[in-house]
Amino acid sequence: MSVNEPDIFLLKNNPKKLVVKYKSVIEKMVVKTLVVTGYFQYQDKDDKVQEVITGLLQDIDKIWKSYNGYSKFSSFFIKIIMNRCIELKRKGYRQETMETVDNNPDNPAVEKRVRYFKKHEYTQLSDGYQQTDGNDTDKETTIVSELEYFDVVLRMYVKRKPEVVICLKTLSGYPVSYDDLKLYNNSCEPFIYDNVVNFNKNAKNKTKEDAYKVLSDFFNSCDKTDRKPDAVRKRINIILEDFIEQMNFVSIPPVYNKRNIIGLIGFYFDKKG
Repeated sequence: MSVNEPDIFLLKNNPKKLVVKYKSVIEKMVVKTLVVTGYFQYQDKDDKVQEVITGLLQDIDKIWKSYNGYSKFSSFFIKIIMNRCIELKRKGYRQETMETVDNNPDNPAVEKRVRYFKKHEYTQLSDGYQQTDGNDTDKETTIVSELEYFDVVLRMYVKRKPEVVICLKTLSGYPVSYDDLKLYNNSCEPFIYDNVVNFNKNAKNKTKEDAYKVLSDFFNSCDKTDRKPDAVRKRINIILEDFIEQMNFVSIPPVYNKRNIIGLIGFYFDKKG
């Protein structure tokens, strides 16, 4: 079966189910393109997601006719979603008419000019976002948006989420719980879990190499493999690069890098647990 076939079937026979399937993508695009950038307030997020969904369903026949049947459907549909967000972005401007007097004394006519402004201006996250003053409402709103978007990206891992959570918590120095470990594999010997939990309790004086070693021991015990610490390092780097790419999606200029993404990870787990 082609990778496109399930989506094409839904597009033709059950478009509502197709849109539900892509809802997490819609949510993250709305947050990144409309909320974080300041076109709408965070409180408007759910309404804007629903507007995108409604627009997609209304145009489902046009979408069906415009698909060429050859390109990757997910890429095609994501572009459609993006276009919907761009349309809403245009609505996110407030319009002001300004009157100016021509400087030419022979022609003192009043000239009307239309200018456009974002309805809301939020401060973009910087490397030091985690030190944001709690009284700074705009920055707090931006951080909430980023954390929600981070949660969307994390949920996209589906079956791999337990593994990703363990890796990200360990790398950021946030304590890994027994529940985290047992979600990955609940049939290991107790001391296997103890090693990871105790490492994270005393992670301040440990290096990344120490973390890779502990994780490789854990995954090897659970999966009956012989994975080297360097293999775990490469695996974690791939995860980090994916998160950076996803978090920087449609963000101009890109905000995240390998340095500040660690801070966001720790901040996320501090809020979520």
